[in-house]
Amino acid sequence: MNAASPPVFWAWAMTWSESVVFPDDSALVDRVFHDNLPFALAAIAAAGGPALAQGPTGALPTAPRVESIWPEVWVSLPSGGPVPFSLSVRGPTGGILQRSLQTDSLARGTVRTWWRSDVTIDRARAVRVEGAGLEGELISIAGAEDADLGWTGWTRSGDALTGTYAWATTTDDTLTSPVVNLSGRTRIWLQFWTKHRGSTFTPEQHGLVQVSGDSFRKLVAI
Repeated sequence: MNAASPPVFWAWAMTWSESVVFPDDSALVDRVFHDNLPFALAAIAAAGGPALAQGPTGALPTAPRVESIWPEVWVSLPSGGPVPFSLSVRGPTGGILQRSLQTDSLARGTVRTWWRSDVTIDRARAVRVEGAGLEGELISIAGAEDADLGWTGWTRSGDALTGTYAWATTTDDTLTSPVVNLSGRTRIWLQFWTKHRGSTFTPEQHGLVQVSGDSFRKLVAI
C-alpha cells in the first residue's frame, strides 16, 4: 500500500438475529473441535516465527495497511516499527482534519500493532496515516438509513452500530446492494460490520458475501 495507489473501500452493514441456544450435544462439540483443529495446529507451527507463518487457509501475514476507514479507522503496523505521527482525515466536503491514533495493550501483538481512531463525527471519506505512507479512500458508503436507496432483501432494525438503522434478518435470506461503479479502480476492499445473536455451534450462524462484476448476471463468493 502506498500513497500513489491507495485502496478503496465499500462499506455496508448486515445483522443476524437468532434465538439463543446452548446445546448439550457431543456431536456438535466434536464438530467444533475438528473445525478449530487446523487453526490450533497452525498456531503451534507458527510459534517459532509468527511474522512469516502461514495460516490454516494458506494465507500469509499481510503488509502494513489501513484496515478500516469508517466509523473507526483501523491501521495495522509492525510492532516495534515507527509510531504513526497523526491521521489526516478528509470529510465529505473535502476539508482535511488532523486526528490522533491510539492503541492499548490488547492491540499490541508480537508481530502487529493495531492503531485506532474514532472518526464517526468527521464522516471520514479518505485517510492518510502520516509517518507510515498509508492511504485509503471510501468510494461508496451505505446502510439502512432513509437516504440509502436500492437495497433489497432484509428489513430495517433499530439496532445499529452507528446512525439510526441497520439491515437485519431472522431467516435464511439475501441482502442485495445497489450497483457501485468501480470503473478504473484497483485494490478494492469491502468492509462491513456484522452482528449476530444465538449459538455459534449451529451451522445456520454464518453469512456468505458475493460480488458481481456484470450487474448480477454472475455472483462470486469472496
